[in-house]
Amino acid sequence: MSRSTTIGWPFVLKIRLAAIPVRIHWSVLLAAPIGWAFTRDSIAAVTIFVSFILLMLAHEFGHALMAKRIRLRVSHIDVYALHGACHYMNLAGPNSIEHYIVSWGGIVVQIILLIIFGSAYTFVIMTSSRTMDHLAPIIFVFTWLNLLLLVGNALPLPRLDGYYAWRLIRPLLNGEVQNRWRRS
Repeated sequence: MSRSTTIGWPFVLKIRLAAIPVRIHWSVLLAAPIGWAFTRDSIAAVTIFVSFILLMLAHEFGHALMAKRIRLRVSHIDVYALHGACHYMNLAGPNSIEHYIVSWGGIVVQIILLIIFGSAYTFVIMTSSRTMDHLAPIIFVFTWLNLLLLVGNALPLPRLDGYYAWRLIRPLLNGEVQNRWRRS
């Protein structure tokens, strides 16, 4: 999440969103055929691809928002084929409360999106099948695929957000997080 890289040719698109530089790696293009393999429909495939990129961006912006909330400087966001990276300045290091808090940012955003799109799915399925045909690829990405990625990313395994996020429980229970908030 906070590994630093240099800007180079592998990044095919460089944009600024919410004053944060975002770099899209060429490997993202490898994810494009996945939607077509499932749907055999080029419009649905493009919709799935774009929705997947937006889901990854939302996750990484969750980290960025959390980092900014606790006054850490966000340098940039990278998006790769199957993951992203929010780069921020954390002088306290990876085993700090700040890093644990930032690790929750992406997970929380995915939960919020799951609730929103899960509710939309319920509403759309109850009202119109024609609308569902058009929204199905988007709803699939932001519900089922989101849920799969959310559960996987929350696992307490190295290189996943859950590895650090769950370490916040002990400092929360012993009041260390609340004390740090009062001091700032």
